[in-house]
Amino acid sequence: MGVPLVQAEVAPNWEEFAGAMVFVATMVCAIFTHSRVVLAVDLAVSVMVAVAGFAVVSANPENLPKMRWARLGVFLPVVMTASMLWSGWR
Repeated sequence: MGVPLVQAEVAPNWEEFAGAMVFVATMVCAIFTHSRVVLAVDLAVSVMVAVAGFAVVSANPENLPKMRWARLGVFLPVVMTASMLWSGWR
């Protein structure tokens, strides 16, 4: 058709990578820590990450019906950390 194909390069988005790393780190911290103080700090950090993740996932109103489970999934570290803190397992 005469349209030239040019390879596009997507710039790295370090904010999303950092958010995913903090998301995973809060879950790993909840699993491996032995201190209630560390769990309390981890709970505060995971709440902040979850609220920011919820805002990012909910930013596009066209995808809201499709993203229901993703919006709930961002609160997984909060649930994990709160259950470890509440249960007295550690």
